[in-house]
Amino acid sequence: MQSPQSAGFVGPFRRIDPPDEDMKAMDVEARFAATGALGHLRLWSGMVFANRPWKMLPAFKGAIAAAFATGAYVLVISSI
Repeated sequence: MQSPQSAGFVGPFRRIDPPDEDMKAMDVEARFAATGALGHLRLWSGMVFANRPWKMLPAFKGAIAAAFATGAYVLVISSI
């Protein structure tokens, strides 16, 4: 029995073979594209998850605090 990877299983994506010689020259065998709106949403969410943006949040702690303080000041002092 073959595993899904060896059988060419790519899940909700469709395989696109290289359309021109330039891609073949770069050793690109195939590209994979998401189909439909749900496929695009799954692709985008996967890219965001892979980048792990929540790990950058502590680095922006000071900027976030300044933004909230500015917002609170503007809400209290309406003459701005």
